[in-house]
Amino acid sequence: MNRDQVKEVFKIIKSVYPSFEVSSEKLDVWARLLKEQDHKAVINNTEGYVLNNKFPPTITDIREKKVESRNRSFIDKVKQWEADAVGFKP
Repeated sequence: MNRDQVKEVFKIIKSVYPSFEVSSEKLDVWARLLKEQDHKAVINNTEGYVLNNKFPPTITDIREKKVESRNRSFIDKVKQWEADAVGFKP
């Protein structure tokens, strides 16, 4: 995300939480910390957050949650553990 996209997020937050303080420094920090985030995902997360919470969000509340995929070798290892387990029947 870039600085202008973070401004859009701030507008949403500020419109719902009037006490949310906005400053140039805060905007710079959020832009730096959200630079790798997908803009649409953060907007969606922000909108979902403000519908369900009475306090303003933090960066961690609205950032895109990336699910780490399990690699095939780990899944194969678990299957082997299951096969080696006493009394295990697939």
